Amino acid sequence: MLSPAPDVWSIRGALGAELPADYVELARRYGPGCFGEFLWLLVPGAANRNQEMLAQTGYQRGALLYLRAEGEEPPYEPADLIPWAITDNGDVAYFLTSGDPWTVVINESRGPDWYAFDGGVTAFLVAWLSGRERVSVFPDDSPLGPTFRR
Repeated sequence: MLSPAPDVWSIRGALGAELPADYVELARRYGPGCFGEFLWLLVPGAANRNQEMLAQTGYQRGALLYLRAEGEEPPYEPADLIPWAITDNGDVAYFLTSGDPWTVVINESRGPDWYAFDGGVTAFLVAWLSGRERVSVFPDDSPLGPTFRR
């Protein structure tokens, strides 16, 4: 069963960018929920603000700007990052929008480390959930299987 279409048009206007087609289809098909018992998909218009993409974009960019003001220099410009998922630990998965095509980068929640994946959201999820890709900023025991739950 398909979820209601994510509110792609309102976020497009708010961000000035069109979200990648693979992400839009993923959000449409699954809606907000959790992959691998660990990674929570952010979706435009989600009822839960913790999973609402536009709210998290403002919050996460603000956090990166705060860290920059405190002397930590992230490797990417906050304006070039759009969060698409958050882990149970608070790690944030972003679209890196400065390249074409957009790629996936992940920032650990309790430190300055970043992980980069040269590909889109669905390619990342397939690689991570299948165990082919280890994400250096995630715990060694993640994912807890190739699952999705709401």
